[in-house]
Amino acid sequence: MNLIEKLYYFFPLNNFKSFWNKNRLKFKNKKFRGITDDFVNSKSYYLTSNLWHSLNITNFKQIINEGGLKNYSNTLALNYFTFLSVYDSQISKLIDNLKNSDSFGNFNIYKKQKYLNYKQSIQYNYLTSLLYLNLKKKKYYKKIFNLSDKGYLGFNDPFILID
Repeated sequence: MNLIEKLYYFFPLNNFKSFWNKNRLKFKNKKFRGITDDFVNSKSYYLTSNLWHSLNITNFKQIINEGGLKNYSNTLALNYFTFLSVYDSQISKLIDNLKNSDSFGNFNIYKKQKYLNYKQSIQYNYLTSLLYLNLKKKKYYKKIFNLSDKGYLGFNDPFILID
């Protein structure tokens, strides 16, 4: 690693290792601490981009400041795979697929989700309803009954009751 690369990786604003060393005791879960300790002391740490170090710092701050790992679904998951907003083209396709449906189901799209504001809650509930109604039209719909709420609602996940 040349001098420029070393400076880039140790730039103070994005130095995840430094952040971790200052904050590691704020994490009570010993397995979580151990995994993170292993990562910051591994060769992989130096192969991780500065962007990901910055994202790690942001994510770990969310864990510290917003309810810990038990609120994962309302903190980190919102950054990556809980969709609170979508493009018009995506919504229009979902709605077009339902134009000839005779039943729209029973949803509480006005439910206020814990840790989401009202706008985010309604967007989440509406999108979840549209995705469900589209799934209901597919042959894979029967497989939804193989899923358990316990496996998907363990981190204060947002949810709505459907039908």
